[in-house]
Parts: sequence; C-alpha cells; structure tokens
Amino acid sequence: MLDLQACVRDWRQRLERTGAFRPWQLDELEDHLTCALEDLVERGGVSEATWSDVVARVGSSDQLVSEFTKGYSRTLASRLLGVGFAATLFVGLSFLSVGSVTVSNFVHLGAAVFVLGLVFGGLVAGFGPSRVVSSFREALGRSDGLDLKDVTRLRQVLRRGYRLSWSSGVIVSVIGVIQVLSNVTSPAEVGAGLALSTLSLLYGALLAELCFANLDAWISSRVVGGPERVSLAQAS
Repeated sequence: MLDLQACVRDWRQRLERTGAFRPWQLDELEDHLTCALEDLVERGGVSEATWSDVVARVGSSDQLVSEFTKGYSRTLASRLLGVGFAATLFVGLSFLSVGSVTVSNFVHLGAAVFVLGLVFGGLVAGFGPSRVVSSFREALGRSDGLDLKDVTRLRQVLRRGYRLSWSSGVIVSVIGVIQVLSNVTSPAEVGAGLALSTLSLLYGALLAELCFANLDAWISSRVVGGPERVSLAQAS
C-alpha cells in the first residue's frame, strides 16, 4: 500500500519547485487530487498504477504550469497591449479620414477636461482619494490570490468609474448642444459647440470601455478561484 501522504507531499513539492504557482493555487490542486484519492480509497485502496492514473487526470507538471500561466500570469505589458492596439487603431483611422479631416479634429481639450474632471471628481467624492488610488494600483498590479471581499470592494470603484464615464460624456454633450442652441447666429460658435458635444461622447466611451472595463476585468481575474467566483457572487 502506498504512503499517500508522502506521495501527495512529493507531488506538491515538485509543483512548488516550478515556481509557477501561488500557494492558494497549490492548495486548490492538492484538494482536487486528495478528493480523487479519497474516492479510490473508499473503493479498495490506491496502488502505484492507480496513483499514476489520478495524477495524470489532474495533469502533469508541464500541463498544469501551462494552464495556470495562461490563466493568471499576465504581465502589465500584456494587459496594456490590447489597449495600446485599440488606441493606435483609433489614431490611424483618424488619419485615414476623408477630406480635410485630420487627427486634430478628434482632439478637444475642453471636452476631455470636462469628462475627466466629472469622472474622477465623482469617484473621489464617492469613495475618497485613497480608495480610488488603491483600486487603480491593485488593478494594474500583478499579485494573484486576492480575496473575493477585497475584489468586490475595489470593483465598486471601477464599476462606478465605468458608469460615470458614459454619463459624463452625455452631460458634456448636452452642454455642447446648449452652446449650439444659444449661439445659432454665429457659425463659429455652432461648430465649437458641436465639436464639444460629439467628442465628449467619444471620450466618455473610450474612457469607459478601454480604461474602466479593462481594469475591472483585470482585477476580477486575480480573485482566489478565478473570475468565475466573481460571477457567482454577482448572481447570488
């Protein structure tokens, strides 16, 4: 009869030596292995052959390293790669616009300041500066195994920022429309008001979808047990 405790201990130590797993990840894998072994013990015991079969079902060291690296070990550079690609594509499409429209037509400092001011002012007013900063820092960090309670608390800030981005774009857009309606006799003022109106919606959408939506997804992916636990917590 095999010494199961020694076998499980050696198996865990081999995984630890790879350096690819967090302690909580090793705990989950060991629990999965132990449950499978308990089922075999109840049915008559574990031999060397059945032990090898159980380990194979859980996954070899190489398979487990590949799976967990794919799911959890993302660097900050890899997280920002997609955001950078989207931003580059946006700028590129701006240059490909028809006629005299150039990238400068997509830049309106006043609209950007209005939207950013409303979003971050609203976040600070609702949660305080320290909680806002910690939410961004944790979302951009690399530490895995965050507690579900902490992740839920941090996500409140990010989800509020997402909603504020869209609502701020709409608010500033309405201000632009008011400018247009109040200066219909001046073509120059009409153009400026329309620019403020349309670009504020664009800035709000970009801030919501490229910034806050991604930050929310990144921090959810690092909760103990994976992002599925966050989805289950929201459903319950």
